[in-house]
Amino acid sequence: MKTHEVKQVQDIYRMSIPALFDALLNESEDCIYFKDMKCRFVYVSQRHAKKFGVSSLEDIVGKTDFDFFTDEHARQAYEDEQEILRSGKPLINLTEKETWPDGSVTWVTSTKIPLHLNSGKLVGILGISRDITREKLALDKLEESERRLREKNRILQIDYDNARRVQSALIPGESQPCSFLDYSLVYNPLEAVGGDVLSFPSGRPDEFMFLLGDVCGHGISAALYTLLVKHVADQAVVDQPDHLELSLERVQKEISDLIRPNYVTMVAGRIRREQECYVLEVAHAGHPDILHYDSQRGTVEVIRLKRQDAIGFVTGRERCGERFELSVGDRLLFYTDGAVETVNECAEEFELDRLIKAFEAELSSPVKDMAAGINKRVREFRGKAPRMDDVTLLAVEITGA
Repeated sequence: MKTHEVKQVQDIYRMSIPALFDALLNESEDCIYFKDMKCRFVYVSQRHAKKFGVSSLEDIVGKTDFDFFTDEHARQAYEDEQEILRSGKPLINLTEKETWPDGSVTWVTSTKIPLHLNSGKLVGILGISRDITREKLALDKLEESERRLREKNRILQIDYDNARRVQSALIPGESQPCSFLDYSLVYNPLEAVGGDVLSFPSGRPDEFMFLLGDVCGHGISAALYTLLVKHVADQAVVDQPDHLELSLERVQKEISDLIRPNYVTMVAGRIRREQECYVLEVAHAGHPDILHYDSQRGTVEVIRLKRQDAIGFVTGRERCGERFELSVGDRLLFYTDGAVETVNECAEEFELDRLIKAFEAELSSPVKDMAAGINKRVREFRGKAPRMDDVTLLAVEITGA
């Protein structure tokens, strides 16, 4: 566009300024207003008049916010505007809470600037306010939801910490000295609280009794179930040490209805001296097999346990106990499935074959270091892949001492 054409357009707009001004005040969805030095309304837009519930400009001119709002809002607005007149500094995008005599509340963002004549004389304030009530209420609702969520998370964290303290005090339980064997253990929960159970119910020096279990699930609910399982199973094993299968049947009857739809795999074992040899007596409920180092043959074998149902499943299969003879120098490894199901960065599982190799590799270490050594090999296999389950290991050696 040429210079003279631009000037013609400018002249047209300059001559039309009153009409443009009226169009702005009549059509704008924002509230536009002018106030004098005493914060009295001088002129307002059509939208502003409608907001105040008046039909003509004369019903507003000369009045102040005190005539339309409660003192709460009117006082704050007056003080803000007087500060603008004193300092000459505008307020930009100020969020204001408008309180009305009928008890209702609206919210606006306001921009207020000092208004000067061409001579530079300050004569009042120009204000533009946009209603944001709907957005503000939605934001408040969101913030309240977030506050409630934070509070729930805070309470949950307290419960979580309490569960961790209680569980760590009871599981894996107090160590049990035994005159003819040594052992080591690793109890490595996935989270601050875990779903594995490890307990030593008897304190008799002439036998070694243990419980190793795995509650389906993770988190606080699984942790609570571990305490229930430990309490019931400990008592059942102590009451019937010569019939571990009956002990597990009792556990099945007492807790199945409480833990559904979850389930528990478990092995209850007792190692004792019998004449010239040592005997492992076990009963299990869907638990993994046992690794055995036979010191007489110098070989590692898998003790394949008879198939049994996990606690929580009722199929009518009769539980049975099993018995295995041991010799001095023999070692055993009991474990939860979190060890063999550990997954590495290539999505490969550790599996039983690797566990057997780890067991064989740690035979040269004292049994007191064996569980930790096997767990280290499991961790190294996993690499940077995330952990998926609790890992509990119990390594035992018959010393005969």
